[in-house]
Amino acid sequence: MLTIEQIAVHHLPREAFAGVQANERNTGYAHMIAPGAKFVLPRGRGRIDADEAARLARTCKVALPIAPAGQSLSDLASAAVGELEHCVDCQVLRETTHIVVAQSTLNERIVESVAGRVQCELGLKVVLPLALGQCGTLGLYAAMPLADGLLAGGGQILFVAADKWLYPFFRTYGDLVSYGDAAGALLMRRDHARGGTCVLGSALVYGDAIDAPWDLDPRELERKLVALAVEVSADALQQADLRVSQLDCFAPAGFGARFRAAIADELGIDAQRVFARDDGVHLSSADTLSTLHRIQTMLAPGESRVTLLCDAAIAGMAGALVVELKGRAPVPLH
Repeated sequence: MLTIEQIAVHHLPREAFAGVQANERNTGYAHMIAPGAKFVLPRGRGRIDADEAARLARTCKVALPIAPAGQSLSDLASAAVGELEHCVDCQVLRETTHIVVAQSTLNERIVESVAGRVQCELGLKVVLPLALGQCGTLGLYAAMPLADGLLAGGGQILFVAADKWLYPFFRTYGDLVSYGDAAGALLMRRDHARGGTCVLGSALVYGDAIDAPWDLDPRELERKLVALAVEVSADALQQADLRVSQLDCFAPAGFGARFRAAIADELGIDAQRVFARDDGVHLSSADTLSTLHRIQTMLAPGESRVTLLCDAAIAGMAGALVVELKGRAPVPLH
């Protein structure tokens, strides 16, 4: 059984966001103005037109965590690992055998460089750095079967999830979801002797590919993603050998209230067990880590809560986890 030993999240200050596309332009993306950029840009071009802006804009104001221009994706990941260092003994970090970094980008080379930076900063010499890409915001869910195999013979994974959105990529899809910048880190083992959060079940579902989510009305996109989230949640519960009635908490990702309520209704989960959070603010690849961390900090030492978490990627995938979270005594800073 996989165990999540410790979680840390690097949060950013929020600022009002009224657009659709990310605002920051970075010279590191200069290659995207080349002719071949049409294969990686949303819709094959940069600036959106007036019709797209009207269809994909939110109907209400939102404040998103947005990294300043001087803070890179790599800086965010490093900051999250730094937060984790404050939560665990340095000897525990030295037991890391694998570093897995995930982000929503399609550029795996960027993720690989982040894994290398984390390894270097921690001074870990005999570890295997790995990068996960092309799975949208589902990095943690995609890492679960990988971790199951990597840790079969023992060891420890340092998992890092980070995202920073740059122009021309989309932050907002109507009232369905708005993506913010964030980063999180956790340690994962098979050994439950030291306590921690037990992973009781996990699942991934690959639906029909949504090649152009920006071409859809956000409500149509919502219907597609709700169906995937319901399916994958049921799969994770089946793997955990649990019924819905045995759940203490249901924590879907940071989509809008209608999306979250629709999944709960389909699964037969009453509103009292749905974890409350900001309406439609999604912390990208770090969203599930942030939710796990928030719920755990609410628990008294020794208190436990069986929780179902799920997320959906707008390209047509969904992931779910069933975990038993346990309250922990505060760790003194060092």
